Amino acid sequence: AELAGLVVSCFLSFVKMSDAWKAAKPFVTGSLSGCFATCCIQPIDMVKVRIQLGAAEGGSTNPIEVTKKLLKEDGVAGMYKGLSAGLTRQVFYTGARLGLYDIF
Repeated sequence: AELAGLVVSCFLSFVKMSDAWKAAKPFVTGSLSGCFATCCIQPIDMVKVRIQLGAAEGGSTNPIEVTKKLLKEDGVAGMYKGLSAGLTRQVFYTGARLGLYDIF
């Protein structure tokens, strides 16, 4: 009888957990997809920002030159400066947008 009660308890916990996952899944998958997209586009966005800064300061606006300079000065890690801000935005914004899509 004790074992049966334990099995029923585990089953009910699993059912509750699957209900929790069902509710959270759109938010989690939305956040993860936004983070993946941000990781892919971050280097391109970094070059774009450096081009904009170069144009404002009278520097180079050639994407190839800007990329070479960025890699020379900061290495590959320089392409991902500011990534944490982009990831934070995606977790909240894209997670909420895609998570709430079916509701509204």
